[in-house]
Amino acid sequence: MPKHRRHPILDVSATLPFAAFAVTVILVLSGAYIQQGFNIEPNTVAVQRFSAPNKFLNVYATDINKAAAAEAAEKLEPVAERDTTAAEKSFEGINHFFSQVTVIRAERRLRAQAAAENEAAESEAAEQEAETGLENDVSSDTVSAGQIVGSEPPVMPIHLNDRLISLILNMDDARYAEFIDASRDVTNIIFENGLQDVDARGLLAVKAEVDKTRGSDDEKELMYEIIANYIRPNIVTNEEATQKARAERAASYDEVFYLEGQTIVDEGHVISAEAYAALEQLSLVNNKKNAFNFPLFGGAFLLVIGVFCIFFMCMAIFFKNTLKTFKEKLLFLALYILTIAFSWFSIDRLPYQISFHLVFLMLVAMMFNSRLAVVLNVFLSMITMLIVKGNMSFLIYYIFTGTYVSLTSISLNERNKIIVDGILTCAVCAASYFGVTLFFETVYGRDLVYGIICAAVMGLASVIISMGSVPFWEAVFGIVTPFRLIDLANPNSAVLRRLTIEAPGTYHHSLVVANLAETAAYHIGANPSLARAGGYYHDIGKLKYPNYFIENQAGVNPHDALDPETSAQVLKSHVSFGLELAEQSHIPPIVQEFISEHHGTTLMKYFYGKALKKAEEEAARTGAAPAQVDIAAFRYPFSVPRSRETAVVMLADTVEAAVRSSAPAQKSLDEAERIIRRLVKEKLDEDQLIDSGLTLKDIETVMRSFILVFKGMYHERIPYPETKKPRYEADEDSDVKNALKET
Repeated sequence: MPKHRRHPILDVSATLPFAAFAVTVILVLSGAYIQQGFNIEPNTVAVQRFSAPNKFLNVYATDINKAAAAEAAEKLEPVAERDTTAAEKSFEGINHFFSQVTVIRAERRLRAQAAAENEAAESEAAEQEAETGLENDVSSDTVSAGQIVGSEPPVMPIHLNDRLISLILNMDDARYAEFIDASRDVTNIIFENGLQDVDARGLLAVKAEVDKTRGSDDEKELMYEIIANYIRPNIVTNEEATQKARAERAASYDEVFYLEGQTIVDEGHVISAEAYAALEQLSLVNNKKNAFNFPLFGGAFLLVIGVFCIFFMCMAIFFKNTLKTFKEKLLFLALYILTIAFSWFSIDRLPYQISFHLVFLMLVAMMFNSRLAVVLNVFLSMITMLIVKGNMSFLIYYIFTGTYVSLTSISLNERNKIIVDGILTCAVCAASYFGVTLFFETVYGRDLVYGIICAAVMGLASVIISMGSVPFWEAVFGIVTPFRLIDLANPNSAVLRRLTIEAPGTYHHSLVVANLAETAAYHIGANPSLARAGGYYHDIGKLKYPNYFIENQAGVNPHDALDPETSAQVLKSHVSFGLELAEQSHIPPIVQEFISEHHGTTLMKYFYGKALKKAEEEAARTGAAPAQVDIAAFRYPFSVPRSRETAVVMLADTVEAAVRSSAPAQKSLDEAERIIRRLVKEKLDEDQLIDSGLTLKDIETVMRSFILVFKGMYHERIPYPETKKPRYEADEDSDVKNALKET
């Protein structure tokens, strides 16, 4: 059953970053940057002269200039521009209006003509009736003029009163054409002059232009109604240009500075609001009602947030698989808090060279990752500088020495190099302090010598403390360090000793897999010690049924007497039993991952094919359809590799048996590369490496590493020539053989 994932809020490990952040903020805000200040207030008399220690911004006067510029920016007129589409749309509407009116006028003309023809027909029909005395049907079939004249009024494109409708429909054609041209001319003039809005002012402008035209008052009213209905403003506000102009105006203010040595307020003078603001900037104000320097605290708080955000971004991008377990995260937090707490304690007590900074980085490099230690050094240096009020020499000293110990601490895993590394670290710290002091502080004499001695002693002490405390951290937090991995790889360990006795074939197989995995992990930049330990322990579950695995068999294969399903269950059990045995033997969880992931979810193709063949044979014997074979019964029900190291062990385990079985039958390893590439491709096709973090470049490097190791193992040997033995040696051999025969 899959485990239910806990909500991040309920996950205890998710609270550790917040704990680190809270402790950091507390130590920074209570560190060396807290100023004693003076109990002064505005509009009081200064008890002493206050001068500017250096050039700095006069925020008070600058804010006044800034406010004036902002006020002027708000009063700027909007930037206007012409809308070229407004005229087109307006003329489109006016033209549409006149085209509709023209159609209506034409229809009315046709109706009038039809009415006249009807009246003529009725008159003629009446005359014929009078002459003949007979009824005529013309009057009943012909539409009367009254019907035409009495038809409904036309529907106009815009709302006009009856008087204006009658005016435009009854205009003669010449005047109608002049009226259209005049309307267009007036519209052109309005757009040329510019129209910002169709409001009262804009309509008055339209009315004024219409009044200038020739015609009756009714015609002017009609023209005004038409243009007012279709006119659109063509002067619009450019919001972007307006905002830009106002922003430029708001930004164009003069900054006011206090010059170095300039008097802010003299003794005996009243402290103005401007002078009080300057004293606050210099952190010289500490009234009871304002006991905390809020700007300073706010800046420190934001800086800590920024440092933490960038650090966690680096962790998420580059080191997301570094701190996996809760114990590892807790150890990391404990070391971090111990380091910054010691820095806080040493304020005004110890020189800044005396610190746990280098010890922390060495432990991180040895127990986790040297690259993580390099990145962490930058962030830790900045946090510590905020706590102890360090200067540029402090920052450069710890960035330089911290980077050095982060890169070289990996060699501390080799105990014969500890003394050399301690001496080198001592020399680097002394030289770094000497260099930064000469460059930044120009300090000479006894103080310089004292600082160099402190740096050298702390460099050597850092190596001794970090190496001596490793067993303590291992015992308290259960962390797997390189030293622990070395102990696990010891052949005299209980589990490996059982392998050599009870499953010697599996032990030899594990040795080769460990060799392959270690070489490949080294070449791709993974953890070779972890890969080696994983290779040793990945098959310890075969101790339960060693004879059921081919490397431990001596001619008899128990699987020949078992059905394929049972054989598959036996093979699966070596993973489950391996995890049980690892738990009983207190093997670290990070090594147990190799046991559960070295087969992933791969298919046992041999027994699956055997099951298919058995089903076909049974179907042929009975004449029925072949039975369905459940493929899930022949697939390892575990997780695919989730790290580069476990993936490398999976690949090494896969190719080792295949190459070993084929190598003795060949005079060379020409086919080894082909076999390795085919097997690795199968793992890729089965999505066994999808979560491992291996890139295609890494996989290619792994395959080349395997080939290099196999060529070293199965290289061609020169046949030694046979030499003829001397006569007396041949006689002695014959005597020995005869004696043996007699015996």
